[in-house]
Amino acid sequence: MNPDWIINGRRYAEDDLAAIAAGIDGLQQAARILVRSPDPVLYYAVLAHSECKDAFLFALPHSMPASAVQDIVRSADVDLVIEGNADAPRVSKPETAGRTESAAPDRGGICIFTTGTTGGPKGVVHSWNTIAASSRHVPGVLGGAVWWLAYQMTSYAGLQVYFSARRSGGTLVALTNRDPAAVAGAIVSAGVTIISATPTYWRWLAQGWPSAIEKPALLRATLGGEVVTQETLDLVRETFRPQGITHIYASSEAGTAIVVSDGLAGFPKALAEEGRGGAAECKVEGGELFVRSTTQMARYWNGEELRDGWIPTGDLVEERDDRYFFCGRADGRINAGGAKVNPERVEEALERLPMIRVALVYAKASPIVGDLLAADVEWAGPAAFDAGQVRAGLTKMLAPHEIPPYIRVVDRIPMSENGKKVRV
Repeated sequence: MNPDWIINGRRYAEDDLAAIAAGIDGLQQAARILVRSPDPVLYYAVLAHSECKDAFLFALPHSMPASAVQDIVRSADVDLVIEGNADAPRVSKPETAGRTESAAPDRGGICIFTTGTTGGPKGVVHSWNTIAASSRHVPGVLGGAVWWLAYQMTSYAGLQVYFSARRSGGTLVALTNRDPAAVAGAIVSAGVTIISATPTYWRWLAQGWPSAIEKPALLRATLGGEVVTQETLDLVRETFRPQGITHIYASSEAGTAIVVSDGLAGFPKALAEEGRGGAAECKVEGGELFVRSTTQMARYWNGEELRDGWIPTGDLVEERDDRYFFCGRADGRINAGGAKVNPERVEEALERLPMIRVALVYAKASPIVGDLLAADVEWAGPAAFDAGQVRAGLTKMLAPHEIPPYIRVVDRIPMSENGKKVRV
C-alpha cells in the first residue's frame, strides 16, 4: 500500500509531492534545509524529500517571527530556505559570510520546535529514526487507515501522525480551515478512521459537531498533549464510539513514553518503576515525571546536552489508588495568596460542572496579595451565568484557595494551532 495525502480536499500521491520537491531550485543539492510555510502541500513535499535524501531539515512553525528565522539561518549553517506555498515557493540561499559554527549534527535528521505553551519554544534535534520510531508500532489492523491531522504539522505530535500514516500505507487528511462544520465535513468526506488530538481539540470537536452530519466510524481515538481527564475520555467514547481509545504521554524531547489503553485517566504506578526496562523508562521524583527513552531527542539544537539520559519533563503527577495522575506543569503553577495552585486541576473541576463546556484558569494581578485566580469559561447553561453557583459547585471538589474569585464568560477559549489552550 502506498500512502497518500488529502490536503484541503485534494488528493496527492507520493509522486505528486516528489514532483513538487523536484521543482524547487537548489533543493536536490542542499544538505541543510529550512522550511516555514502555512501550506501543508509544500511542507510535506520538502519533509518527504529531506527524509529520503537523509538531509537535515529545520521544520519551523509558519507563525515563527522572521527575526527568529534569521537567527536560526545564521547559527545553523542553512543551505536553503523555503517559504511560501507549493504553487509559488519562495526559495533563498543564505550568504555564507558571517555565519557562526553550526549547532546541528552533520548527519541527516530534523529539528522541530516545542510549542512553548508556558515559555519560549526550543529547537529539538531528532534523527529520522527517532522521530519516526512510534510509527513502527502501528498495529497491522490499522494498515491503510485514514488519519486526521489535528495537530500543528511541524510539531512532534503532528509528525507522529504523519509517519504513522505514511509507514502503515495510510492516508493523511489535513485541512487548514478550523470551522467546525468544515472540519466535520472533511472528516466524513475523506472517510477518516483515526483521530489523534489534544483533549481541548476533542472537546471542541464533540461540542461543535453539526447535528446534520453523521459521525465517523472510528477505529481509534487517541488523546495527548495536555492533561487527559476521565470526563474527556468518557466524552470522546460516548460521542464518537471508537473501537479503541488510548491516551499517550509524549513530548518533543522524550518521544513517546507512556501509552494507556484501559480507558482510564492517569497511568498505572508500575509504569514508573525504575529498572523495568523497555524502550522508555519513567520515574517520579519530587512529584515530577522523568523519562529516559531509546527514541528521545539527540539534543537541543543550540547544543545543550542531556544529563545521564533522564529528561525532567516539568510535568507534575500525584499518586492515587496505585495510579499516577497528571496535575499540571511545574512552571505553570500560580502563587495565589501564598499557596501554589495548578490551573489544570481547577480547570478539570470547572469542566466537570454541566453548565461549563471549557475553562481556562490564569493569574490575575492584585496590588494587595499578589496573584489571584481567575477563570474564563464557555457557558453551556441552560440557566443564565451565575458565578456564585459555579463557586458553590467547586466547593465539593476543590480547597478554598483553589476556587477562583474571578469568573467570567467568554465566547471562546482560544485554541492554539496544535490544539492546546492558549495560556498567557
